[in-house]
Amino acid sequence: MTDRRCYHDVGLARGAITTHDAVSRLGICALAWLLALAISLPLDSHLAGWLHGVIPVAQWMGVFKVMKSPGHFLFTLAVATALLLWHPWRWRAGALLCVSGIMSGLLCVLAKWGFGRTRPFNGVTPFSLSPFRNGLLGLFHAENLSFPSGHTCLAFATAACCTRLLPRWRWAFFGGACVVGTERILQGWGHDTLGGLRVRRAGDPIVIPALVL
Repeated sequence: MTDRRCYHDVGLARGAITTHDAVSRLGICALAWLLALAISLPLDSHLAGWLHGVIPVAQWMGVFKVMKSPGHFLFTLAVATALLLWHPWRWRAGALLCVSGIMSGLLCVLAKWGFGRTRPFNGVTPFSLSPFRNGLLGLFHAENLSFPSGHTCLAFATAACCTRLLPRWRWAFFGGACVVGTERILQGWGHDTLGGLRVRRAGDPIVIPALVL
């Protein structure tokens, strides 16, 4: 299979994704994210409190675990394995997905530690922050940190990379990621999910150039 045929099979033609296009999309997404953040800022505490009061968490715990499963790295590894076996790019496709997930995950851990925002219903308000909690050890042992949502970040990073590789299935990929984001909103602060959406872009500087080359 020629390189050109490979690009055709995965729905990516040379020149289809330019640097200008990538920068423009990043700018639009950043503005949309900031707007959503500003609109939802006053609602976070009220929404979390209301959801916590109406949802029987213990009864729905099994459902929540299934909903957030695409936000686990084992799920990403399973998808990467499938790409390795069946995608025209084989190992390259699987490697791109793994790198995107790892980069997004690392930045998410750093952001959680830097913001130090505690999960709701632990006697804290939405804006009770403890930046760099426990010093350097907090990078490895901090608990109950919620912003940004790691599950949301990884789920959308996986969906975005898979969409680049298999554009015909983009609605399925992002649909699954939205399920994860919904579960995180039901279980935490709404801004945690918005934060995860922003951090997931961390893998784009690697994924987009790799797809263009």
